Amino acid sequence: MYSRYEEKTLGSIDQLSRLYRASTIELVRNLSAKKLQDGRYLIPVESLPWCTVFDLGMELPLCREGRRLCVKVSIEPQKFPAAVEIAIGFLVKLGDLDYYCLGSLVTGRRTLTSCRLRMFSQPFDLWDFPKTIAVPEIKVVCEEKNVENEPIIDVKVPVECVNVLGLSNMLNMSTRYLVAITDLVAVMGNVKIRLYRDTLTYV
Repeated sequence: MYSRYEEKTLGSIDQLSRLYRASTIELVRNLSAKKLQDGRYLIPVESLPWCTVFDLGMELPLCREGRRLCVKVSIEPQKFPAAVEIAIGFLVKLGDLDYYCLGSLVTGRRTLTSCRLRMFSQPFDLWDFPKTIAVPEIKVVCEEKNVENEPIIDVKVPVECVNVLGLSNMLNMSTRYLVAITDLVAVMGNVKIRLYRDTLTYV
C-alpha cells in the first residue's frame, strides 16, 4: 500500500450543529464567512460541514505538458446505498459564489455515464437551514465511478468532460485543494476518505 496518506471523515455533524448555533460574529471569525449585500453570510467551501477539504500543500496546474493532475483516493465503507453520490475532485475557485470540483462522482449504483455535471449546494435531507446563511453551489464535472468495483480510485482532472461542456479554458488554471462533497446529512461522519499523497502526479 502507498506509504503517505491522510484520512478524514466526510463532513461533520458536530460542525453542522455549530453552524446552526453560530452568531454572526462567530460566522465571520471562525468560519471566514463574508457578508453579502442581502444581509446573509456566505460560508466558503472550506468551512462547509458537508465538504471535506485536503490541502495539497502547493498550487498545482490542472494540466501540465498535455497530462492531467491525478491522485489515488480510497473510500470506506466500499459499499453504500445506490442513492448516495459523493463527489471527489480538485477544487477550482472562479469567484466567491463560483466553485468547480473536477474529478470523480462516486456512486453506490451501477455507473450510467462516463461524464456528468452535477450541482451540490446543501444536502437534500437538510430542511431547516438558517436563512441568514448562504452557501456556494459547487459545480461538479466528473467521471462516474462505482466504489465497490474500484476500492482505490484514480481521481483525475476529467479533461474530456471539461471539453465537452465547453469549459476548456479552466484547464489552464491551478488548484491547491482536493474536495469531497456529500449531498446527504445521513452520510456525514460515516464515510472515511483517504488521500494517498505519494500518488499525486500527472498522467
